[in-house]
Amino acid sequence: MRRWILLALASFWLWPSSGAAVERDDFLIVDAQDVVDVCTVPESDALYAASIAFCHGYLVGAYQYHLAIFGHGKSHPVVCLPEPVPTRTQAVEKFIAWLKANPQYLKDKAPDAITRYLVETYPCKAPEKPAQTGGKKK
Repeated sequence: MRRWILLALASFWLWPSSGAAVERDDFLIVDAQDVVDVCTVPESDALYAASIAFCHGYLVGAYQYHLAIFGHGKSHPVVCLPEPVPTRTQAVEKFIAWLKANPQYLKDKAPDAITRYLVETYPCKAPEKPAQTGGKKK
């Protein structure tokens, strides 16, 4: 156990903190700009693999959270993905393109920007109301 703790501390200490396109603090994801920074790291960056894995994990987690709140018959969902469902890479690319086209949302909290994107891009149709009958109930 002690060895794992020392290994974790050494890994964090040795993690590159300067000279990279993405910084350690970007992984804290405070605002949507941090998501862009982590998701658009060039392949030549030392943190490319970690950044892309983190990017996909963060965005999938945000979507899974949406499903936990609105999906599975709990209430009417506000986000409905098209068929065929975009791949994870396609979804990330579309989200980043949307943020770049809407820079006013870059300083929003990341979950707020993600939700705004999903609702604007993949809105669900409102549930149909049952037809009302004109007569009185017996």
